[in-house]
Amino acid sequence: MSVKRGDILHSYNLEDIGHGKFFVILNIVDDCVVGFFFINSIVNKHIEDKPGIMELQYILRPSEYRFLKHDSFVNGANLEEIPLSAIEEQLSNGTAALIDRLKMDDMKALMDVCRKSKLYTPRQKKRYFYRF
Repeated sequence: MSVKRGDILHSYNLEDIGHGKFFVILNIVDDCVVGFFFINSIVNKHIEDKPGIMELQYILRPSEYRFLKHDSFVNGANLEEIPLSAIEEQLSNGTAALIDRLKMDDMKALMDVCRKSKLYTPRQKKRYFYRF
């Protein structure tokens, strides 16, 4: 199974996290790296006074995404990379699952917020937040 930009997955096998997490695939680069953002139930209270990070918390509503039980937030301020092969292995062995796909309007809005952010370098913006 191949993953695509905008796919929402759930995995129990992510490094340094002791529970299952939802995340959004941002981009696949060089067929070996996946950039992704975690989806969180709440915004961490330690970032509420950091406007640059707060503006990168993108809300998803359960009325739009059936897998959500309540409003949740894509954490656009914590960019992660893992090998594409690791995601594909998790999908094939059942420790990860494809749950949904980010709606086009949400993907565009999230990418727009990230492109405007001062937290990311021009290189990061080009690598993750634009189509290839």
